[in-house]
Amino acid sequence: MADPIDIQVGGLLRLTGKSEIETTAIGRAPAADLIVKATDIQLLGGSKFSVDTTSSSSGAGGGVIIQGNVGLSNLVTIDGLESGIFTSTQGTGPAGNIAVKATSVTIQNGGKISADTTGTSSTATGGAIIINATDHVTLTSGASITASSVVDPEVPGTGIADAGNVFVNAGQQLDLTTDSSITTTTESAQANGGNIDIRAVDHVRLVNSEISTSVIGAEGSGGNIFIDPNLVLLQDSTVTARAVTGSGGNITFVTPLFLADPDSIVSASSEFGPDGKVTARSNLIATIPQLESKSDSATSAPPKPLRRTGRWRAKHLYPCRTRCPPHPTWRMAQQPSRNGTLDRR
Repeated sequence: MADPIDIQVGGLLRLTGKSEIETTAIGRAPAADLIVKATDIQLLGGSKFSVDTTSSSSGAGGGVIIQGNVGLSNLVTIDGLESGIFTSTQGTGPAGNIAVKATSVTIQNGGKISADTTGTSSTATGGAIIINATDHVTLTSGASITASSVVDPEVPGTGIADAGNVFVNAGQQLDLTTDSSITTTTESAQANGGNIDIRAVDHVRLVNSEISTSVIGAEGSGGNIFIDPNLVLLQDSTVTARAVTGSGGNITFVTPLFLADPDSIVSASSEFGPDGKVTARSNLIATIPQLESKSDSATSAPPKPLRRTGRWRAKHLYPCRTRCPPHPTWRMAQQPSRNGTLDRR
């Protein structure tokens, strides 16, 4: 096994102008880990850290570890298209994991953290993405965190391994705005979707953004989504776990307060297989009156029945449009009722 590449900077480490620090595995040996330690780290203008394996490699991909010289980095910033942290495998070994340990993490303007596999063996699983922050994690303006198993149309038998998992401990808060996303995706018939696990003390807020697990292939099962803050806020956003023939993934919210506007959707579904379950362990689930469209009033017609269990829209939730009663206890049933509403427990 190759010795790790260990980079230590006492202050700010900044990469610009499509600069790249990379390790690659070609033969049987595992790729070297890339360890970066600095007070602050900036990847700008298409710059990146990457670790990968080639199609001829049977060794495991190395990991990327981002942290401070002692403990956490202060601020990790990824800014711009093609900027990011990447691990990938094209051979038969698993992709390496990505671990970021910082006070705050900001990804913006198309920046990305990605672990993917186009491997030709079921052992070539995608790497996990693990982010631990103590203050906040922010994704904005097309930023993404994604773990995927991808089919290369020019290479037979690729993308058959499972996607990796995503874990984000955002510290106080996680904010996704303006077309940002946290996703896991698989494309081949056999591969299963990775899970997404998100924790925050204060809130998880999505504005025109998504959190999703999806399996495009015929047989794989969708990954599960778990979200656990004090407040979940969805504005024109989606939280979905999708599959085609396999089982849809499950979605679980553990939060005292769930707020969503009428344009937000939560869905755990399979096109031809069994749907997943959506569970909200919450004291209050409500719409947000100020975000409703002018045409949507308290006297509007009741919502039409949903065509599929495991799917509900925020406007079908408890209609707290004028004044909420004090301390109601509303929970989502393990299976939504036939008219798409929630059961109160």
